[in-house]
Amino acid sequence: MELKYVLFSVFDRPVTLFAVCVMLAVAAGLFLIHREQKKSGMKAETTEVFALLALPLGLLCGRIAYCLCNFRIYLYEMGIARVLHLWDGGYALLGIALGVALAGFMTAKITRQSAGKVLDMIAAPAALMIALCRFAELTSGQGMSQEEVTASFFQRFPFAVFDGYWEIWFWAVFVLEGVAAWIIALILQSKRLPKAPGSKAKMLVILLCCSQMFLEMLRQDALVLDPWFIRITQVGAMAALVVLMLVSFFQWKKAEAADRMPALWMGLHWIATLICAGVNVWMQFAVQKSADLPVWACYVIMAITCVGIGVLAYRVMFRYKLDKKS
Repeated sequence: MELKYVLFSVFDRPVTLFAVCVMLAVAAGLFLIHREQKKSGMKAETTEVFALLALPLGLLCGRIAYCLCNFRIYLYEMGIARVLHLWDGGYALLGIALGVALAGFMTAKITRQSAGKVLDMIAAPAALMIALCRFAELTSGQGMSQEEVTASFFQRFPFAVFDGYWEIWFWAVFVLEGVAAWIIALILQSKRLPKAPGSKAKMLVILLCCSQMFLEMLRQDALVLDPWFIRITQVGAMAALVVLMLVSFFQWKKAEAADRMPALWMGLHWIATLICAGVNVWMQFAVQKSADLPVWACYVIMAITCVGIGVLAYRVMFRYKLDKKS
């Protein structure tokens, strides 16, 4: 990662404006989690335990995921020892999210509380934290699109950012990602969401994964698994949705016949999900291979399929549960 706006050094290591912004975002997230803890009446030590676990686990998992995706570079060029150079940058959102979720489960175990309630407590603050980190990418030169902005009206912030090296305006994808995460945080505060423990966490996964499956396609610096050019965040987002849908599916199988939808409808939900995922991948190849279909049409179809996957995941996870009251 290019080091921009270096503010000062600590032990001869540069501290950038982006790093400071991320630290402030984390601090804001933990403050909001503490407020959520008080509102929900959870144990006083919950936030402290979570913070002590989430910070190292998030960094560690994020770093491991990033290095695994670039294993050839670390193995043959930079050297395995560089994996431990955490100050050099290089973290994967998917790995960070996994580490934070793991910290949530461990916090629930340690404090003897419901895992669903602990994860709900951190859901909205986590979305806001992601939004702030995305906006901070303005200071790091990340999060730009692959497409050049040619219309003069959009050659300005927040629509686009200017790349001084290439002297080209690129779409500011990080702004879209930040706004999407901010909207998700607001949605998670809605009183109309299902009340069962874990509902906010599931909604965060659905909304964040579906938005990232689309927006990640627009980024020129998307994390790609070498040498297969697979966008890790997109695959990880789809995998997370499938896992949660499978959990709900097994709950559906255990439910009383009167409390669950017909098997035909469940099967149709899965078939529709696979179709949406397949069309989405098809459109991504169409964009990369310059197919006859206009690029804008490919993006529209991708957006529609992402919405479709989200709706189907929601119906499977929330409408047909083992407990009717949940």
